[in-house]
Amino acid sequence: MQNPPELITEFIKQWQNGSKIVLGVQKQNNENKLLTLFKSAYYNFMAAICGHIPYMTDFGLFDKSFINILRQIPDPYPYLRGIICDYGFGIKKVYYSKNKRKKGVGMALYTLYDFAMLGITSCTKVIVRAAVWLGLVSAAAGLFRLLVFGVGIYPFVLMLFGVLLFFIGFVGEYVVQINRRLQNHPRVIEDRRINYGN
Repeated sequence: MQNPPELITEFIKQWQNGSKIVLGVQKQNNENKLLTLFKSAYYNFMAAICGHIPYMTDFGLFDKSFINILRQIPDPYPYLRGIICDYGFGIKKVYYSKNKRKKGVGMALYTLYDFAMLGITSCTKVIVRAAVWLGLVSAAAGLFRLLVFGVGIYPFVLMLFGVLLFFIGFVGEYVVQINRRLQNHPRVIEDRRINYGN
């Protein structure tokens, strides 16, 4: 009961006003300060690279039209928050404060890590692209140092590091493309048809 059930009435009201997705967004929480710091960093990172809504939760109301979109996606490990931001037409945010947990335990650190990695690998290729560009820059810096200062161990190590990092990132690009194809998300979402048959 950390998410206040009295918000359900507000969710239904916003849905009746035309919002197909009504999301609960945390204003503050009463968790451990260190955990809150890590979560804030993750939320802000995902907002910057994927356009996610910071501090959004899975607590909310979803119209049947959006549920039908979820049913079209055969992904065995769907990242709901990413799908909401990709296809969530008509999102309404409802801000709330999460109640303090009275019983039980929160998610384990490994589960939080797993969730974070699912989000990053499902929604962005920024990290893979960063590896490619960092590899190119490192290799170029090593080559420049070799040409300017002559033979030495440092330029060769830097060039080798750059080449390896570049190819790791390049292989990562292939993995990202395979991942995207396996997720098999719809290319476009049809909200409604106007003067276009049935």
